[in-house]
Amino acid sequence: MHKMQYRIAGLMLILAISACGNGGKFGETFDQKNAIPVEAALKSFTENGTKDAIVKGEISQVCQTEGCWFYYKSTGENLMVDFDHKFEIPKNSAGKKAYANGYFYRDTTSVEKLKEWAKDEGKPDSVIAAIQSPEVNIIFQAKGLIIP
Repeated sequence: MHKMQYRIAGLMLILAISACGNGGKFGETFDQKNAIPVEAALKSFTENGTKDAIVKGEISQVCQTEGCWFYYKSTGENLMVDFDHKFEIPKNSAGKKAYANGYFYRDTTSVEKLKEWAKDEGKPDSVIAAIQSPEVNIIFQAKGLIIP
């Protein structure tokens, strides 16, 4: 092989190895050292109105269409983390630890959006068709995300 072929082969190997990883940094950079568990962050928002947070926890489910949102596993209802399509994460990130920097807000999710998310989750058509009314939920809007 010529030198150029070795360089190309080496570059392809590096790209293949990096593509296999599940982790990384997405969106805005931040320091995760002050992260708090998802349950504590939710409690602080609901009881004290604390919106800004760096949240840590386990990813329970990821959007299988684009990787554009995920749910944090929680002892209560799982918390949706949205990125507003600013970045995407690997679709196979469920079960991984994640640190998210952003803010909490309450949102009324339309029937159309609920149906879109149900479709992204791979729910059957009968479940999607049964969605008839909007929901008010707590959402975490992530500006940055770290999956170690």
